[in-house]
Amino acid sequence: MKLIALITFVIFVSHFSKAQEHINVSWKLRDSIACDSNAVWTVDWIGNLIIQQGGTIDKYDTTGNKLFSQSIKKLGNIQAILPVNAMKIALFSEEQQSVCILDNTLTLSQECIDLDRYDIQWASCFSPSGQQEKMWVFDELNNRLLLISTNNTNQFQEIKNVTGILNSTRITEIEEFENRLFIREDNGRLFEFDIYGSLVSVYDMNAALDFEFRNGKIVFLDANQEEFRLVNETSETRFKLPVQNVRKFKISGSCFFLQTVDKILKYEVSFL
Repeated sequence: MKLIALITFVIFVSHFSKAQEHINVSWKLRDSIACDSNAVWTVDWIGNLIIQQGGTIDKYDTTGNKLFSQSIKKLGNIQAILPVNAMKIALFSEEQQSVCILDNTLTLSQECIDLDRYDIQWASCFSPSGQQEKMWVFDELNNRLLLISTNNTNQFQEIKNVTGILNSTRITEIEEFENRLFIREDNGRLFEFDIYGSLVSVYDMNAALDFEFRNGKIVFLDANQEEFRLVNETSETRFKLPVQNVRKFKISGSCFFLQTVDKILKYEVSFL
């Protein structure tokens, strides 16, 4: 299933790379899940949709059926939900300065990780790493980026003076895709680093609302909420959104999940 989805997306991206500046895309609506504007959500490695809102987290399968629902009020306000692997997701609470790991039934699989154990004074951004049992954390108060081991509090890698190195004022997001770490700043730039910590590319986000990285290319949601931009180091392709007021998106295989004001829409993409 995952291999088919990956092959589909490789074909999907290859088509983009050969396209002109604008291309026509067919969007087939496959599902619609109601959510409020403050919902925090993600799509796991298998294509299941996970939504947290009102102190409850719900999991929907690839056909839109609700599989599990759990109350997570005790975990505090959740700023981010991200997949760790095919069986786990991570919840980051800036309020409680903790990371909690849930299994595939949305059950807390271990004690939540207190980031204070790593001498982190204020974590503002978080992302799981593809490296086993590791995660990225940006300590905003100390202006440092850490790659910490969740099974050994004495092991971590650290980059100090991050905003100074990037000549930035503030880091607003970090996320790892396909063994690449992306750091987003408030000045409109997106920095791409490889697994060794070397800077690969710098992208101008042009006030884009959201982004994803797939098969060596960045997909940006334009601030006008009307188009996607597919960008690499040498080219840029644009294609129209099927609906208005999209504020966030995720890609799974050949499907796009689009969040509007009051719902998440799942579309299957094909080309005309």
